[in-house]
Amino acid sequence: MFDAVAIMLTISAARRLMSESAAIDFVRDAFGHLKALMLDQGGQTLLQAAGVQPDAGVLTSTDIAGFVAAAKTRQWDRERFVRSLA
Repeated sequence: MFDAVAIMLTISAARRLMSESAAIDFVRDAFGHLKALMLDQGGQTLLQAAGVQPDAGVLTSTDIAGFVAAAKTRQWDRERFVRSLA
């Protein structure tokens, strides 16, 4: 029920969440549902732990305008990498 996700964590918080499957699943699901993601350094750590390769819809916390623009739509270019299109 959200259009985009901002993941802002300290590095130590990200390290703690790396062992929680719910946190890893949340990151993977947001990416898989083609949501725009904005990450700080801790968020990038969690994304990496989830095995997600950043794309154009994954923005840094310093690119607020880019994140707002990306949040207005899904990241359709990502779809072919996250699911089979018959």
